[in-house]
Amino acid sequence: MEPRIEKIISEATVKEKVSLLSGLDAWHTVSLSRFDLPSITMSDGPYGLRKVMNNASGLEVSYPATAFPTSSLIAASWDEKLISKMAKAMALEAQDQGVDVILGPGLNIKRSPLCGRNFEYFSEDPLLSGKLASAFIKGMQTEGVGATAKHFLANSQETKRLLNNAIIDERTLREIYLRAFEIAIKEGKPFCVMSSYNMVNGDYMSENKEIVDDILRQEWGYRGVVMTDWGAMHNPVSGVRAGTDLAMPGRNEPDKAVIKAVNSFDLDIQHVNQSVIRIANLALKLQENRQSPIAKVDYDEHFAIARDIASNSMILLKNDNDILPLDKNDKVLVIGAFAENSRFQGAGSSQINPYKLDNLLLALKDEGMAYDYFPGFSIDGNKETDKTLFSEAIEAAKASKQVVIMAGLPPAYEAEGADREYLRLPDNQNKLIEALVAINKNIVVVISAGAPVAMPWASEVKAILMAYLAGEASGQATRDVLFGKVNPSGHLAETFPLMRDDTPSLQYFAGVNRNIEYRESIFVGYRYYDTAKRDVLFPFGHGLSYTKFAYDNLAIEGDNLALKGKINISFQLTNIGDRKGKEVVQLYGSRVSFSKLFRSQRQLIAFKKIELAPKESAIVKFSVEANDFRYWNTIIHNWAVEGGRYAIEIGSSSRDIRLKHEFAVEDDGNEVMDYQTLAPTYYNLKSDGHFETHFREFEAIYGRRIYHVYSATHRPFTLDSTIDDAHGYLIGKLAKKIIVKVAKKTAGDDEIKAKMYVLSVLDTPIGSLSALSGGAFSYTQSLGLLDVINGRLIRGFFRLLKSSRKKDK
Repeated sequence: MEPRIEKIISEATVKEKVSLLSGLDAWHTVSLSRFDLPSITMSDGPYGLRKVMNNASGLEVSYPATAFPTSSLIAASWDEKLISKMAKAMALEAQDQGVDVILGPGLNIKRSPLCGRNFEYFSEDPLLSGKLASAFIKGMQTEGVGATAKHFLANSQETKRLLNNAIIDERTLREIYLRAFEIAIKEGKPFCVMSSYNMVNGDYMSENKEIVDDILRQEWGYRGVVMTDWGAMHNPVSGVRAGTDLAMPGRNEPDKAVIKAVNSFDLDIQHVNQSVIRIANLALKLQENRQSPIAKVDYDEHFAIARDIASNSMILLKNDNDILPLDKNDKVLVIGAFAENSRFQGAGSSQINPYKLDNLLLALKDEGMAYDYFPGFSIDGNKETDKTLFSEAIEAAKASKQVVIMAGLPPAYEAEGADREYLRLPDNQNKLIEALVAINKNIVVVISAGAPVAMPWASEVKAILMAYLAGEASGQATRDVLFGKVNPSGHLAETFPLMRDDTPSLQYFAGVNRNIEYRESIFVGYRYYDTAKRDVLFPFGHGLSYTKFAYDNLAIEGDNLALKGKINISFQLTNIGDRKGKEVVQLYGSRVSFSKLFRSQRQLIAFKKIELAPKESAIVKFSVEANDFRYWNTIIHNWAVEGGRYAIEIGSSSRDIRLKHEFAVEDDGNEVMDYQTLAPTYYNLKSDGHFETHFREFEAIYGRRIYHVYSATHRPFTLDSTIDDAHGYLIGKLAKKIIVKVAKKTAGDDEIKAKMYVLSVLDTPIGSLSALSGGAFSYTQSLGLLDVINGRLIRGFFRLLKSSRKKDK
């Protein structure tokens, strides 16, 4: 142990030690000057640095930084080297701006395409999420800046995210939601892990001992710092006991609870010491990193990197008659307001102040390309404006040879703090596209959105390019792909369903019940759609190119896979087109013989991205082990392998399988769970209608009784209650009215910011308001507010006014 840390453990007072377990303010940890222990500086940044000016905690202006493509787009690259390159660039900017730890990557599983924050996450598949997150973490930390794997765990929705209780059966928890983090943590070794706001199976993640201590620390061997999301600590004593080291941002009164618990022997001082050691180790490691020479950051070079990443991640979803790439010598008609108002990032804590920003029109102008432009629709949906814009666009399209429509979701449709209600684009955009295809058959649609959207016109347009939220260089990247300077090589990291009602979690997503039942179990994304043989708009892994690839000459070494053995696989991949291109080769595993388990049709085992010149071939090699076909056995509470016949499937998407081979896998002798009688729905998924399973079936695979928990809307309220819970009382209605008024005044014309302010206050537990307000609202005021909504008006107003006077002094 480092001498300074030994000295802290042996000589620091309980108060000094406990002070380290919460932040100094919104972005810094506490320093201990008498022990020469420095503070740690943090910043938001899943896909770019957001160092807020003046240490503010809200959505205030941040210092300029590179706005790289969002995680939803970079995941489509399936390129670990590319993602590592981006993370390294972010780390250099962090050093340039004095930041030690970046709060990213986000690797929550995309349980539903409706989650408002999906643009921050990688995939619906745990292997892909974990591998890409690991590449991000390694890239960042090789430059001496700490990465933070978040939000641990099952932060799958934004609706009431501070309150909901994710009810997840043990097998699903292990195979889907924990698996992504397990890969990222074991392979990437992030300096930090951030726990999420929500509960999992009855315990808030900040104090969930089974997951944080038993699994993350003991089973996986994680030795880094576990911090809370901002304001997510509910019971600091239970949190420390569970292995959570750092409550962010700063807090005061709750520190007293920890000190009291230690002094009364209710909390073993060793729990505090262990957290102190982990925080101190990190602070000293980062201090050492800061002493290394800092390279001068070339933000123009980083703009070029952002452009390269975006263009190599965009997904060509459709390209009938090879309409793309367009001829740069022909005049193009550009329609769509996003052509001049780039939708390049998501809204919320990840919102970056871009170093510079382009759009498609500027990009075309820079290259001297001829174009006409008509907005066609208003982003805010103003009906009167839309009538004029609609007519102008239709007239222009009648005489145009090629039309590019820049469509997408307005910022207000997807943001941190709120979930989407629908998959559809705004009506004014859908109506415009449908009218355009009726008069012009050469329509190319570019979609700017952070998540899947429904496309009722997909069969009628010639080409569709999914740009997601492509960062500050989105205009140039889009131009490069449309006109063939870059051959698209992105493949979807998530399934695009035909419509919202096709999604398996729909009936159990973002409900009024605080319990959010993950009744779809392991059937997330393509695991559901492929097993149910349900039609989709575009399958997981799908992506086209301006060239074509052939898969041939599959070679397998062995037909029997022993528990500790492996089978080597190879095949020949050939670029049979006339352009250089990249192919994402996907290896899936599937069960062929009968199984007592309910299983998905296939699951991703491995992937590689291969670049080939025209007519060039390469031998692609994989090896598979028995563990690649393992499942979580709830009888032995461990991983197990069920023997039988399996197949490896190699292809360009989960529904474009080019090569297949069957072989036998040895059984490990463990008893296999059989739910065919108790939960038959999971064995016979339907290809139409909603996914529905009876509550008792889900309870059977969950393994214990589930009790419905609703928000308490009657007195007495507690610190875990929200202001919105008191909506049935006059004082609650008045408080809500004041909050909405203040939010609108504070946000000005920013509709998104106003919406986020309102939701963040109304859906925040009263006990967390102090931490989330950055000190603007004290813990004593939280107690006063609780008194007021409980009808104790005199004591409540006294506490509110007393705390307010202290601030004025």
